[in-house]
Amino acid sequence: MSQDNATNQNTNVAFDPNKTVVVATGNTHKLVEIEAILSKVMPGISFVALGQLGDFPDPEENGKTFRDNALIKAMAALDEVDCVAAIADDSGLCVDALNGEPGIFSARYAGEDGNDEKNNEKLLKENKKELEVKIENVISEREERRKEIQSDYEQIQIITGKLGLLSMKNESEFKKMIYVFTRESGLKMNEISKSETLWERNGYKLKYIHFTLYGSLNNFGKFLYFLNKSRKFIDTSRMYIDLTGEGFKISLGFIEKGKIVVKN
Repeated sequence: MSQDNATNQNTNVAFDPNKTVVVATGNTHKLVEIEAILSKVMPGISFVALGQLGDFPDPEENGKTFRDNALIKAMAALDEVDCVAAIADDSGLCVDALNGEPGIFSARYAGEDGNDEKNNEKLLKENKKELEVKIENVISEREERRKEIQSDYEQIQIITGKLGLLSMKNESEFKKMIYVFTRESGLKMNEISKSETLWERNGYKLKYIHFTLYGSLNNFGKFLYFLNKSRKFIDTSRMYIDLTGEGFKISLGFIEKGKIVVKN
């Protein structure tokens, strides 16, 4: 820009186009901030706000990002005045709960005729709506979980209700009962050891069998629940549980009634 052109801008600001950076803003506070940062690395350069040089039309900020809009304003300033460089910035409020809104639309969030008060009011309303949706989702998820727990509980009640009808006559029946518990709890049985007799008295034998099961820890919890409900059939005095990467190893016992031998 020539000195004559500077005079035609109706401004009293000293303006040397070869040593001046135009800040594309009408906000003097923003000018001061930018000058404080850049003057340290650009000695001998003056900084002038575009609004101090005249009344220029605002460019259409139709960028998709803050960077896009800043470039639009800087390029518009270069088109209006002759200077060594032009600088512009763009900023806004990005709310995580609103997926980054209002973002580049912060200044006109409530509409073209909006102001800070209206923008803030809309922001609070939208934030409230989003919060209400999240609360509803949490309540819905908890209700679904409650239904799952209720369904599991009812299933367990059906199975454990049958336990009172069971009687332990031999090793085969004991294995069948453990198999039923395994299946109904959602586990899989991989291995059954041979029974080991720990003691024998008056025709009664305490036998222990080792089982290897596979499945989730939650399902194993159901399995243990079944065992607890059938304590009168299962001996746990020497029970052990080993949780490994290969599954659940558990040792369970039962008392088998044999033939009583009477010695003369």
